Amino acid sequence: MIPVHGDVDLGQRLFEMACATGAGSPAFAKLLVDGLAAADPFTLLGGLKLEDGRLDLKALGLFPIVRLARSLAIRHGLALHSTTERLQALAARGKGSADLEALDRAHAVLLAALLHQQALDIEAGLPPGNRLDPRALDKEQLERLKQALRQVRVAPDLVRDLMFG
Repeated sequence: MIPVHGDVDLGQRLFEMACATGAGSPAFAKLLVDGLAAADPFTLLGGLKLEDGRLDLKALGLFPIVRLARSLAIRHGLALHSTTERLQALAARGKGSADLEALDRAHAVLLAALLHQQALDIEAGLPPGNRLDPRALDKEQLERLKQALRQVRVAPDLVRDLMFG
């Protein structure tokens, strides 16, 4: 939480206090990650499950990564704001670092793909959203997207391993 209006110092102190309180409450940390697993974006044959020709990148990729980073950062007393900062700080702690670094890369791939799609949508006179048309990607981009979505599958197990360790 970054204050955008009013007393910024007060907002920062509130954020830090909330993080410290969350770090000391295993029950709160557990609530943050309930239902973390995203739906599987893949078909049985490895294709992407599309709805109206598009894939919801926020629900299937970005949101699980953001929730994992936020919940683990709060649990470990890391008062950081951005997902990348949180993932990097968590990785620097050692345990699970390879998976956390891979999730950081996946987050960047998913975010770049979504922003690219939003630019295409705006150019076509469509409102920007969270859904990606994979036909707008070349073969290499599509493979990077699929790899990033595969990486998201580790989130539930990773958060379980790192939440109380």
